[in-house]
Amino acid sequence: MNRTEMLCNQIVKDAQKDPNILAFWLDGSRGKGVITPYSDYDCTMIVEDEAFDDYREKYEGFGNREVELRVLTFDLFRKHAAWDSPAAWDRYNFA
Repeated sequence: MNRTEMLCNQIVKDAQKDPNILAFWLDGSRGKGVITPYSDYDCTMIVEDEAFDDYREKYEGFGNREVELRVLTFDLFRKHAAWDSPAAWDRYNFA
């Protein structure tokens, strides 16, 4: 197991036992099963509102450039890829 896989496994273990982490998933090319030699690990984590600042600081930038972890609350997630938002292109990651 390489360093990137170890980091991802650690995040999953944290998510499974932490009540502040409400949801966690792999998205991007790996989440869709369209893996290439250039695929990184794109992940999204949904946390309780009160924990947002702490978890964003802890997890965004976590690991290395091969792991991109976005931290959102449910409210931010609802707004993130709205049709009229700059991130509307990202909607397909959540279908």
